[in-house]
Amino acid sequence: MVTIDEKEYLRLGLLLEQTYPEARIQMVTIVTNPNGVARGAELARVEEYAFFCFFGRSAPSPLYDNFLDQGRAKPNRKVRWEWLLRGGSNSRRVDRPNLFYPIYIDEKNRRIVEVGESLPIDSDPTADPERPGLRTLWPIRASGSHANWRTSPDYLRDLLSAGHARLGAFDKASGRWSVLYLGKAQIRRIDAGEIEVVGRAADGSVLLEASELGPTSTPKTVWNRPQHSAGEYGSRMIRAMLPSREFPFPKSLYAVEDALKTIAKDKPDAVILDFFAGSG
Repeated sequence: MVTIDEKEYLRLGLLLEQTYPEARIQMVTIVTNPNGVARGAELARVEEYAFFCFFGRSAPSPLYDNFLDQGRAKPNRKVRWEWLLRGGSNSRRVDRPNLFYPIYIDEKNRRIVEVGESLPIDSDPTADPERPGLRTLWPIRASGSHANWRTSPDYLRDLLSAGHARLGAFDKASGRWSVLYLGKAQIRRIDAGEIEVVGRAADGSVLLEASELGPTSTPKTVWNRPQHSAGEYGSRMIRAMLPSREFPFPKSLYAVEDALKTIAKDKPDAVILDFFAGSG
C-alpha cells in the first residue's frame, strides 16, 4: 500500500507494475482537502492517491463503511423470516416429492413440536395418523393443491434446534398457520455479527436485531469522508500533540486507520511495516 500525490502517481503505478507483476493493483482516490489546495494556473487539488497491491488470495476486508456513500438511510433493524411453504417454480409436490412432509404443532402454545418424514408421492396425507393434541401442517395450499416445503425434514430439525425456525401467524380467514425460517444469508449475517441474537422466545426461536451499522460491503475506489481531511486530522492534530516539532505533510490519522482496516481488519496477527519510519 503506497500513497502519492498527482505529481508522481503515473510513475509510481508503472514502478509497482514492474516490481510486482504478479500483484493485482488498484488505485484509490482519497479526498484529503475538500476546499482544495490552490496552485498557480492549475485546478485546485483536493485528493491524493493510494495504490493497493494484492498478492495471491489476499483481498480487501468487508467493512460497515465503503468510504464513499453519503447520507445512507438508517438500516432497517428488522430481520426477514422466510415462508417455509415454497412458491413460484418447482413448488408442486411432484416437482420435489421429498419435500412433502408433515409438521406437527401445538396450537395452544404456538410452537412446532415435531417434524415428520417425507411422504411417498403415491401416498395420501389424509391417511397419515394424527398426533393426539397436535395439529398436522402439510404443504397444501388453500386451493387444495399439493405443494412442497423449502427445506428437507432434517434441515428443518436443525433450524428448529438452533432457534432458526418457528411457527408463524394464524390466518383466521383461511384457518391456516404459516411456518417461518431464517435463510442461509440471514444466518451468515448472524455469524458475522451483523444481526444480534438478543434473546429467545417462549418457543425457543431466536429474537433478533440487526446492527445499527447495517450490512458490510467492500470499500470503494473513491474515499470521501470528513475525517480523512489532512488539515484537520493531520496537521492540526500533530500541532496540538507536538507544538514545537515541524512535521510536514502529515496524513489524516483516520485515513491511515481506514487504509489499514481495509487490508488487515480480519488479520489480528498482521505485521504492518512503515518503511518511512518516523514520518508515517
